Amino acid sequence: MPASRRAFVLRHTRLRPVPGAEEIRLHLADEVLPLSHAVQLETGDPDPALPYWAFAWAGGLAIARYLREHPETVAGRTVFDLAAGSGLCAIAALAAGASEATCADIDPFAVAAIELNARANGRRSCGGTSSTTSPPTST
Repeated sequence: MPASRRAFVLRHTRLRPVPGAEEIRLHLADEVLPLSHAVQLETGDPDPALPYWAFAWAGGLAIARYLREHPETVAGRTVFDLAAGSGLCAIAALAAGASEATCADIDPFAVAAIELNARANGRRSCGGTSSTTSPPTST
């Protein structure tokens, strides 16, 4: 991951437990609008995508909690987290016993956040990619 994206994520977030799934820690922002403005300035894009990677959204949180309560759903399986954002769902799947998890997101800041979040949870990587043309191949 480019150092500037990694540094940007670190500068605009704090590592903390995910409310409702406290066993997982993510680099999270406090407010979406100031962060969106910072992304706008960093990229020069007047209309950047929302920084989904910096928040534990309700859908991802629901999946993380479901996997915590039903680990048999992913135990020993390979998981693909599309539009991964922070990587919360993939990290939860790995914690629940998935053998492998791959994340994909079109936002390059999300890829940086996914790598940081995976490492913060004792995972070397979640195989993040910002490819918009095809999913990553399984190894």
